[in-house]
Amino acid sequence: AIGNAVADEVATRKDGFVALAVHGNGLFSARFPVNGNPLPESNLTVAYLLDDVEANENDEDLVIDITGLFVQSQGLPISIEVINSNPDLVTADLSGNILTISYAEDSLGQATIGLIASSGQEQVSEGFNITLLPAINASEIVVAGITRG
Repeated sequence: AIGNAVADEVATRKDGFVALAVHGNGLFSARFPVNGNPLPESNLTVAYLLDDVEANENDEDLVIDITGLFVQSQGLPISIEVINSNPDLVTADLSGNILTISYAEDSLGQATIGLIASSGQEQVSEGFNITLLPAINASEIVVAGITRG
């Protein structure tokens, strides 16, 4: 384990592969055989991690190119599902390899966007948090200690 995590769900496939549904702070990674079966080799992987996002309310849409995020080593097709923990705050639209995040007008808060890649019977996921903060209006900035020459 890297960080701390809680396993919500554990599932075992026929070939002995164990999948954990985990949430918490950090990443979780483990491989172990079940019932003496050899470990299956994963053909579907996550190539890189997505950074969390901080944006101001009423910001323009965020466009993220996720080309190469998921890799299928045998060249099989990959389907990607988008999940959104707070669709009232942000919308997430995936078109090809372009993920577009739109923000609800005059809204503050946090959402988690997850991308779940599937290929055959394999599934991997990657996600990130979005935090919408109050916008700073330049006309409201008060500067102390202004010196006039």
